[in-house]
Amino acid sequence: MMARPTILFMALSTVAVFYLAFIMVTDVQAEESAFRLQFVEAKQKHNFARMAFLIQSYKDVIPGNIEQLIKEAGTEGIPQGNRLRLLDLAYHIAKMHQEWNKGDAKIVTELAAILADYRQKIAAQQAVLNRIKAVEILPGNFVLNSHADKMIAAEVNPVIYPHWVHRAFFRCKVCHENLFVMKRGTNELSHEKIDAGKLCGACHNGKTSFDTVDKTNCPRCHLFGTPQEQPLIDLTYYEEETFIKIAERLGSKWHADKLADGKFPFRQHGFIDWIELDKLKVVEPLSSLGEDSIDEGIRDTEILFVMPQKYAFMLDNVLWSHKIHTTWINCSICHKSTPQRDSIFTEKAGETRVSMIELKEGKSCGTCHGRVSFPVADCTRCHNHKGVEVGQNTIVRELLPEPQASSSP
Repeated sequence: MMARPTILFMALSTVAVFYLAFIMVTDVQAEESAFRLQFVEAKQKHNFARMAFLIQSYKDVIPGNIEQLIKEAGTEGIPQGNRLRLLDLAYHIAKMHQEWNKGDAKIVTELAAILADYRQKIAAQQAVLNRIKAVEILPGNFVLNSHADKMIAAEVNPVIYPHWVHRAFFRCKVCHENLFVMKRGTNELSHEKIDAGKLCGACHNGKTSFDTVDKTNCPRCHLFGTPQEQPLIDLTYYEEETFIKIAERLGSKWHADKLADGKFPFRQHGFIDWIELDKLKVVEPLSSLGEDSIDEGIRDTEILFVMPQKYAFMLDNVLWSHKIHTTWINCSICHKSTPQRDSIFTEKAGETRVSMIELKEGKSCGTCHGRVSFPVADCTRCHNHKGVEVGQNTIVRELLPEPQASSSP
């Protein structure tokens, strides 16, 4: 008859044990959380006395805290800065625990080695980013490195794509967007697609230009980090005879005799002035690759941007030319959306706000300028129209009013 009470007592005892264990674990976790929050706050304020006090007061939960920090730092996909912050915090706690509480010296040594190795990796990555930035300082130079693992396995360097070399023989509209969506990172480049005649392979097929299937041609593109990259940055890649031969082979024209001293015309920032090359009739690039290409023609209208009064004393108005832009690109690039990108401007003048802040953020005109065309810092390149005189093909840009603050409570 005592079996049931005994069983019930045992069951209740088991529940009580688990409950007490849960309470104890919860209390420990709460202590760990309290310690970590207070220690981080003290560390941020450089309050070393407070840090030392916390290390001594919470010494029993410190090993668990260190273990948790290391675990969090190892989480897959965690941002690089967060991982470094967690490892650094774990090291400082472990080091102070060793000094104040005679804690485990082994974990301090291990964390120091992990941190040193990780910082070395970050430094190496930053060095690569700095080199990429140096290559891409020339508008239109793109370093293609999205398949870094595959390139390392194939023992080839990242690719440098020089827009300026291609631009000497082709208008932008040849590739954009017949072959490439004009938004970086959306084209899913791969050697398989290129070798099948898509993307770069539309020309690099052994007929129009060198064949990407031929392995001996790999260094012609995969040259990032090699001495061969420099001519694409300082423009010494240009050789008159070579450019003339390429133009003849493609069916375009390169009139080197019209270049003053045989050199490109440059703007104040040291970048090629393509509009001047057009005016001088140096370059006659192709506008299409044939029947499959889309050339939407040239629109001969202008838009006058009248500067607000508060800026008019220091900057002239902007007379923006559709003709100059549609000579190089199709209207749809700016005025149509695609599944991969939004339109840049609406088709009605005045509906899209244009500001220098947005340009610098890569919006509106900044979609191209500063990336593949001259930078927005070249102010007088656009702000050069004095007065408000306009022709019959000129649209006056009505300035949008500044956004009004909401009057609702």
